[in-house]
Amino acid sequence: MDAYVAENEDLLNFYEGRFRDEFNPAFEAWVATDPVNNPDAPSQPFLMEEYQVASMQEEGALFATGEKSNETSDDYAFSTVLLATVLFFAGIATRFEWQPIRWVLLAIGIGLLVFGVYTLLSLPVA
Repeated sequence: MDAYVAENEDLLNFYEGRFRDEFNPAFEAWVATDPVNNPDAPSQPFLMEEYQVASMQEEGALFATGEKSNETSDDYAFSTVLLATVLFFAGIATRFEWQPIRWVLLAIGIGLLVFGVYTLLSLPVA
């Protein structure tokens, strides 16, 4: 950028020969805005829409994959909690002498068991 502003062609050619492929379109678009004379032009080519770094796009895709994997692991943890809750209700039901409360607790446990197994079976495997 300094070579462009100073109109040092030799230095500019030297730098341009070493630009990354992603940077060339951005630099050309930035030069087209006439940044020396145009106060509305971006201060540097890195701010141009044309500047897209390939590795950043790959990182974005990897990040999205990681987010999906994290969501799946959260769903597995939720299923584990549901199934542990089933064990709690089954265990606590035996502590009550009154039969209706036993049946209610067992019914809640069975309902959670069905929902937990359904949730677990609907999750992707690896």
